[in-house]
Amino acid sequence: MPFEFRIDKKVKNALDDYANGRPVSMVFVNSYEDGKQAVLSKVATPLSKIYKNDYGHSLLVTFDPLTSDELNRYDTMAGRLIPNGFTFKKLLNDDMNMYLKLKIKDNKYEAASWIGVEDDVDFEGANLAVTFNFSVWINFENKTAGTFLKIVSLTKV
Repeated sequence: MPFEFRIDKKVKNALDDYANGRPVSMVFVNSYEDGKQAVLSKVATPLSKIYKNDYGHSLLVTFDPLTSDELNRYDTMAGRLIPNGFTFKKLLNDDMNMYLKLKIKDNKYEAASWIGVEDDVDFEGANLAVTFNFSVWINFENKTAGTFLKIVSLTKV
């Protein structure tokens, strides 16, 4: 495994507060490698065009079996951080697919400025290099947690 999840002071305090019955809302646990936030790159195959709705824009992708297994191992690592009784939402669905959330800035996708927000890009037959940070969210109020990717860049390969 190339990284570890770092429990910083804010996360430790939140876990302690929760264990002691004090109200806590939500925290994020980032992955680190060699003292810096971990950055991973994987190849993904788009399964559709970019979905656009009121909740944001996302792209349904799948990964090869080895990458899917690796991402599932990271989920397992993350699951060990979660308090008992919480529902854990895995990164990949049962079909080993996931939606990549695409943030928008200046009418372009932050991680893929080569795609305009209004563009209708057909990814058929293309693979994409996805560079991302892997993190965990813990929602104490709803007793849910899960992993997510913060997409840094998205390029055709």
